[in-house]
Amino acid sequence: MEKRIKEEVAMKKSLGKNSVVMSISVQDQALLLIIMENGQKSPTQEEIRQRTEEEGIYFSDFKISKDLRELEAIGLVRFVVYQSMERWYPVLEVA
Repeated sequence: MEKRIKEEVAMKKSLGKNSVVMSISVQDQALLLIIMENGQKSPTQEEIRQRTEEEGIYFSDFKISKDLRELEAIGLVRFVVYQSMERWYPVLEVA
């Protein structure tokens, strides 16, 4: 599956930034989260959307939020809260 994701990302890059919106399954999103640049941790959906758009993958914040709830329900990801410099912020971790 990871190979297929990488092939799709390469195809989207070759098509350019304005390419058609791609449908990506919840499981593929989990895999994409795992192989993202920061490895095991990623900030919340804004960062996910920004990183996926850099790879030419586009989906709405609503879809990300809905799918992340599904991923959390099946135990693939979890939301945790960290404190840094007197500020609390949520982080999405791959389970």
